[in-house]
Amino acid sequence: MSSVSDACCATPAVSNVYKQLGEYIQIGGEKTYMYTPAPDTKTGIVFLYDIFGYTAQTIKGADLLAQRTDSVVLMPDVFHGMPMELDAVPPKTEEQKITLQQFLKGPANPVLVAEKIWDFVDFAEPQFPDVESWGVVGLCWGGKVATLLSGPRTPFKYSAQAHPAMLDANDAKEIIIPHLLLASGDEDPSTVKSFAQNMNSSPNMVKSQSQIVSVPTMFHGYMGARVNLDNKQNAEEYEKG
Repeated sequence: MSSVSDACCATPAVSNVYKQLGEYIQIGGEKTYMYTPAPDTKTGIVFLYDIFGYTAQTIKGADLLAQRTDSVVLMPDVFHGMPMELDAVPPKTEEQKITLQQFLKGPANPVLVAEKIWDFVDFAEPQFPDVESWGVVGLCWGGKVATLLSGPRTPFKYSAQAHPAMLDANDAKEIIIPHLLLASGDEDPSTVKSFAQNMNSSPNMVKSQSQIVSVPTMFHGYMGARVNLDNKQNAEEYEKG
């Protein structure tokens, strides 16, 4: 498993308020947030939150993504109601450090979660028979999972990740579908560059539809639980992302 970035472990989450547009349903036994602007949409997106689970910012992001892409967006609760607490990062005590490490090796192990998502898609497809193609998007920690889901076994047509917490250039060699990497100013530039080089050198990669976009003015987590949507610049870059 690739290591977690320093920015991810040091940037605190922010409490925001938002009235959701969607609802919670069950898919394959998993509690799932779902929103779609139309019942017969042809595209679907699996949205992977960050380690803080369902927050106002991630729910709003799912709603915006559904509206702007005319897709059904599904956000499975892969942590089963037990994400990291908002005030647990950055860890302030040795006990909190151990708790975060155990969380990332256990419930948030990207490899194990990726396996769950394979099964989740199998259950989701029959519930949304009008959807002809699926994509996957991940925030921070979820970006690692989205990357692992973009290789030869993938059921997805496209993938994306924002401000990845566990970016590994070696993962890029396995990507075979169009992929977007949205990097904040806190991601290591050399790792982002190596990731882009490996992704673009993959023989099966759809290069013309893949992008690496850097947003140097923004911080790690600005598309998820760390963004303060009451801040004008934060809100504008969040909406753009």
